[in-house]
Amino acid sequence: MDETEAETSGQLQAAEFGRPMLEQHFPHVARRGVLMLNNGSFGVAPKSVLDCKLRLTEEFESFADEFVRLRQVDLNYSSLEAIARRLRVRPQQCALLENVTIGVSNILRRLLALEPPGSQVLINSWTYIAVRMAATEAGEAPEAKLQLPLKSGEDVLRAVEQELDRRPKVRIAVFDHITSTTACLMPVKELTALCRSRGIKVIIDGAHAIGQVPNLDIEDIGADFYLGNLNKWHFLPKSVALMWIGEAHVSTMKPDIVSWLLHDEVLPHRYSYLGTRDTSSFYVIPEALKFIDEICAAC
Repeated sequence: MDETEAETSGQLQAAEFGRPMLEQHFPHVARRGVLMLNNGSFGVAPKSVLDCKLRLTEEFESFADEFVRLRQVDLNYSSLEAIARRLRVRPQQCALLENVTIGVSNILRRLLALEPPGSQVLINSWTYIAVRMAATEAGEAPEAKLQLPLKSGEDVLRAVEQELDRRPKVRIAVFDHITSTTACLMPVKELTALCRSRGIKVIIDGAHAIGQVPNLDIEDIGADFYLGNLNKWHFLPKSVALMWIGEAHVSTMKPDIVSWLLHDEVLPHRYSYLGTRDTSSFYVIPEALKFIDEICAAC
């Protein structure tokens, strides 16, 4: 079958890597002449997604009153529905944020306000530095010591269990799904079960997981909260992240910024309008998913 026959049959064509891919879908990168191999820090969005973002930004700037008052909340929710459907979670339990760091800080402040004074947050040797700072800023944050090489996930579980045995005041634990410094895939489901058996609430920092962990099943992990960036490995512009909230916490979770929809019954709405800001990156999730389906699926 030649290319013309394949196109008319509706089959996806294999994407060609290298310069053809770069020049067709990432011309802004090709023009710069620099290839960043550290995609994990900030990610890169294709031209089709950036063009969509620009159209929305221009629409916002052309008539901001109409955009904010009549379209913004609905755009936010429909975009959230698209990624929630892809990840098999309920949009009513999710919110779109700029990044995981903002979400973890928000969650820690809300949870610790409900815990007894002196409650601690468990971190570990490879906890992302901004999350570590959020935990230590909130109070005492004991650290489970992890060292390379790890023979298996049991080494991680053992280190965490030993630290929990020494720290009865731990009420919250934060674990990376994929660690930033060592790129280890952590046994988050087992770690969650261990902590939950002791009445400890669990936050999973999945900053690098969405788009990298095959068949990611957020609800199956069993954590209280799961957060993941979409600009790193899911082709969204800077800055877009998903925050999933366990059903038991939906009614109490609110953003730290007090704004118009703070008391809305629908969780995503509470986070959808936090003052005047350009959130056009949130609304191009469907375009990024289209790129993944039509271009990356052919790779």
